[in-house]
Amino acid sequence: MSQVQCAAPGKSVSASRGVHRAGFSLIELLVVIAIIAILIALLLSAVQSARESANRIVCTNNLKQLALAGHVHVDANGFYPTGGWGWSWIGDPERGADIKQPGGWIYNSLPFVEQQNLYAKGLGLASPDKDNALAERLMTPVTVFNCASRRTGGPYPNAGGYSFRMVNVPVPKEARTDYAANVGHNSANEFFGGPGSYAEGDAPGYAWPSTTGCTGISFQRSLIRPDDVFRGTSNVYYAGEKYLNPDHYFMGNDGSDNESMYTGMNNDIYRVTASTPMKDTPGYSDTFRFGSAHRSGCNFAYCDGSVRFVPYNIDANVHRTAGNRNLD
Repeated sequence: MSQVQCAAPGKSVSASRGVHRAGFSLIELLVVIAIIAILIALLLSAVQSARESANRIVCTNNLKQLALAGHVHVDANGFYPTGGWGWSWIGDPERGADIKQPGGWIYNSLPFVEQQNLYAKGLGLASPDKDNALAERLMTPVTVFNCASRRTGGPYPNAGGYSFRMVNVPVPKEARTDYAANVGHNSANEFFGGPGSYAEGDAPGYAWPSTTGCTGISFQRSLIRPDDVFRGTSNVYYAGEKYLNPDHYFMGNDGSDNESMYTGMNNDIYRVTASTPMKDTPGYSDTFRFGSAHRSGCNFAYCDGSVRFVPYNIDANVHRTAGNRNLD
């Protein structure tokens, strides 16, 4: 006769044999980890995208301020900021804003971006106090001259040990910029260090190099007025982001980023449109191009004060023409 086992009252047969404890299998755990990793990757991508969008807006605003500074400079002096004398010279607050000013477009823009005190460093002083004041300026970055997608402006190491006519002892670090003025559609954005002295540069018969090939807005001893922009101020670049090798952002080893941004005409602060703009690329240096750290293009300020985002794949002739103020 078979016997029937009965569970205790209130318990199922399975419960009477022991309680089953639920848990994750290894496969389930791996799936959960994979899902979490995907979500984190998506979140990081979204954060990076949002940060880059914000940086582009800041960069656009910077160039807008610089373009407006150029216009106020025109109102004050009748012409866009001059390009100064050459890479051996820096800005001098006692030399005015015309062809006697050895500093370039960035130095001459300072009073119009709320940096009058920085512009005036050394004013009224005699050497060596003046030299020390100018050296201090060489090491002073200004936020508006840098793109947040790339860097802060430093100051960064003076890796080449460069000095200047008015500051004969190399400063340890130098302020740098991510923006460059438009020299033209030619292929030269520097060609002369400048005269050996103020007396030479001021002499009426001094043999300055020809700048007839400079078809842009600012270059050596330039005095370009809006009326000289025959192609139209809304069609010609005033300034834009400059290309850099990202390997050297902070090192001072890039050939077009190794001196202070307060020099005269120098490829550190001037570019040409002979080649289309390019995204910063590790291992590749180019001292002539415009470009940026942005993903798809770079910002340009035009002579009318507007700022536009120009893609890297812009037609080469369109880009080249935007560097030329003339109609030819």
